[in-house]
Amino acid sequence: MIFTVFKTLIFFVIFSQILVAQGYICAIGGGSEDYNDWSDEPYSWIVTKSNFGKVIILSASEATNWIPNYFISFGADTAYNLNINTKSKANQQSTFNDVVSAKAIFIKGGDQWDYVRLWKNTLLDSAITTVFKNGGVISGTSAGAAILGEVDFSAKNGTVYSDEALQNPFNDYMQFETSFLNFADDVIFDSHLTERARQGRLVAFLYNNYFNSNKNLVGIGIDDRTAVGISPNGIAEVFGSGSVMFVHKVDNTKYYQFDSTLTIENLLTDFLTKGWKYNILDRKIEFIPTSAKEITISNEIENIAKRVVLISGNDLTKQTKNNISNELKSLSEKNVLIFSNNGFEEKHNKLISFLDSCGINSNIINISEESLNSLDNLNFVNEASNFIIYGDSLSLLSKLRNTEYSVSNAFQNSISQNKYIMFIGDCGKLISDYYVDYKIDDIYASYYGRMNLKDGLNLVSNFTYQPSIFVNSDLHENNMSSLFLNQKRNKKRYGLFLNGNDKVEIDFQNSTIIGNCKTPYILVDAAYTTYVDSSTYKASSNSGTRQIVAMNNLKISLSNNNSLKYSLTNKNYDLINSVNQNSENITKNIFTLEQNYPNP
Repeated sequence: MIFTVFKTLIFFVIFSQILVAQGYICAIGGGSEDYNDWSDEPYSWIVTKSNFGKVIILSASEATNWIPNYFISFGADTAYNLNINTKSKANQQSTFNDVVSAKAIFIKGGDQWDYVRLWKNTLLDSAITTVFKNGGVISGTSAGAAILGEVDFSAKNGTVYSDEALQNPFNDYMQFETSFLNFADDVIFDSHLTERARQGRLVAFLYNNYFNSNKNLVGIGIDDRTAVGISPNGIAEVFGSGSVMFVHKVDNTKYYQFDSTLTIENLLTDFLTKGWKYNILDRKIEFIPTSAKEITISNEIENIAKRVVLISGNDLTKQTKNNISNELKSLSEKNVLIFSNNGFEEKHNKLISFLDSCGINSNIINISEESLNSLDNLNFVNEASNFIIYGDSLSLLSKLRNTEYSVSNAFQNSISQNKYIMFIGDCGKLISDYYVDYKIDDIYASYYGRMNLKDGLNLVSNFTYQPSIFVNSDLHENNMSSLFLNQKRNKKRYGLFLNGNDKVEIDFQNSTIIGNCKTPYILVDAAYTTYVDSSTYKASSNSGTRQIVAMNNLKISLSNNNSLKYSLTNKNYDLINSVNQNSENITKNIFTLEQNYPNP
């Protein structure tokens, strides 16, 4: 009996030591560091958790002494760069001896494939792992953060963009590494999240690994100038200027594969800002800071419009023209009234010519104070069977909301009588009561807090929309953050992202959404969100706060299956009533994969 108790005690002591011995992780989303800035807190966290010991900065290229000096400023005993740019150098005993003596490792940005191909299965690999097992801190920024999970996006064949990944989650660029470092079980990291609109590819990473490797991973996407520090107990704390996305499959999440299309239903997502904590082991929020505010979001959708078609993209491409003609040809009456604005003549004249070629009668009103009180234009509105809004001045087009104008009043009445309305391009943001506006050439509007809420047409409540999300890389952060900003500030249940020249039809009478999309549309449901928060970071003394928000318990659904309807009532894809699905496809969830996706 005494021997049994002694063995149990020894096991408990050894097991406890193993738990304690596991180290810390600090994954940083990229972006330049500076004194007295966002980076002070996470970088000092690294030094503190390493007990102010030696910090070695690893990379595969030459580096300045800025980062070592930065770590020393927080009390590190010593800090220096170590350039390991060959396999042979990574396998030197002297490299092992040097690295294993560190209390913290920091892996710089660059190309993570360099780290995988040069460091994997070497003495350096072993040394980094030993530091971690001895309770040290393993940290990295950008590419250095990408290699810290159990599964890493390796970039073996180069990077992959969100639209590519969502259009084909099994394309040749979707290469993963599972046998290198492996510090965070069931986790895959990604960086530069909102800045590079990588939310889409992170979701595709999860989908790929679920089918290819039978892994239900937690995706952790980190904004630039933002970090997440993970303690040995699995508690992750958010630092810095932006947000961290925690996303994973739960019981009511479904991954579908129909005819080489991507459909995901109810993927649980939390966007958390500075001070929030997340339990990676239990996959739930651990701590909500006092900066967060409770929120109640209505499930009800009140709308004037009964049926809205949204086409992303401002140009009349072949795909856009097909979407327009297919929509209008299905209607019994084809007397179309176009609302546009002066200065947009080149494009709206092309639209008129195209409609003429399709045998569709059209008139046009360029919005102005005079045109909105014109008797002729009033007659156009009353005689129209359908409306198209296509212009680039959202401030002018939004005057259709003001019922003091006779034309605007007639338009609002016509929409309430179930007349069809189509939005082409960015003006689709006007469907809600408010939209987020920024100057088109202000690519840092979100980062410097220069985006503003403006009046929309208020045709649909509880809904916000952002087109062309992956089209212009300069506008990624503005476009991605604007939708969540609108959802948070105006308590919008639904947010809809659309890309390219894709089309979505929202039937509010039947509470369904269906798309004709190359890139899956992304529907963000905030019905279960209970807390919201915002970044408090200011990039300069004269700028506004970075317009990144926190929202918990979001459900994300997406699809480019053009015959699959999403039910807003049931919060899922309606497999039974979706059109053009044969009985086998609509009743079967496929959880084994035949890689029949074409390469891009």
